[in-house]
Amino acid sequence: MKTITPDDILFLEKKLLDYEKREEELLSKLQKVSGLTVEEAKKQLLAIVADKAKAEASKIVKQAIETASLTAKEKAKEILVAEMVHGANTYVAEFTVSVVKITDDEVKGRIIGKEGKNIRALEQATGVDFIMDEEGEIRISSFDGVRREVAKVALQRLLADGRVQPERIEEVVTQVRREIDRLIHDEGVKLASDVGVYNLAPELLDLLGKFKYRFSYGQNLIAHTLEETKIGMALASEVGADLNVVRLGCLLHDIGKVIDKEEGSHVTLGAQLCRRLNLPEKVIACVEEHHDD
Repeated sequence: MKTITPDDILFLEKKLLDYEKREEELLSKLQKVSGLTVEEAKKQLLAIVADKAKAEASKIVKQAIETASLTAKEKAKEILVAEMVHGANTYVAEFTVSVVKITDDEVKGRIIGKEGKNIRALEQATGVDFIMDEEGEIRISSFDGVRREVAKVALQRLLADGRVQPERIEEVVTQVRREIDRLIHDEGVKLASDVGVYNLAPELLDLLGKFKYRFSYGQNLIAHTLEETKIGMALASEVGADLNVVRLGCLLHDIGKVIDKEEGSHVTLGAQLCRRLNLPEKVIACVEEHHDD
């Protein structure tokens, strides 16, 4: 191995100085040609690199968003289908007429009464129409399912009792109406309990119970409410929404459909009721915004 002498070191140092001098000359020429200092050139180079990096990053982000959007849509479809199957209930055809079977024309005559006084008393007490045209049956017609049920039960009870006269009609109808009111309240308590809602105001429970006798778009309102509340709660769990707000909002969203003493859409009536009863604003929003109003 060759030994490095002092002369070798001096030679290397001279070469290094020559290279540094040459580098300075080249940089000086480059600056003169470009009109840029070294620092300015660095900044321009960094700016070009940064712009290119931003463009690449933007492209990657855009692709990621598009992929996520497609994936989210497919995932949303899967969740909706799964929860709709989970919450599905049997549909019951909508109707506005109840039927009471009778044995013969003699029974029909007793219901009509002398000069029609019994049938008039029945219609006045119940608020429904009794149609006697069909053989072997009496048809009770009304859009109000509760009135129709009261009339049907009262008529069946009168026929079983045999005493069909105005005073007795009034007595039986009043008795049946009280029984149906109790049944309605119990149905409201059961519906709320079935979806895990408790301590509601009695007024709300009574209205929920009326769902038993109300149909909408071919489906009984209790069945519909159970179905959409189950679906709503399942979706709320998937997306991290407030489960209690969704649960109560779903339960009460159609409450306005059984408010029959005031004018307005069921959405407006439902929201007004919830506001009057001081329910949380988020729950009121569920009722108020579940259509395109």
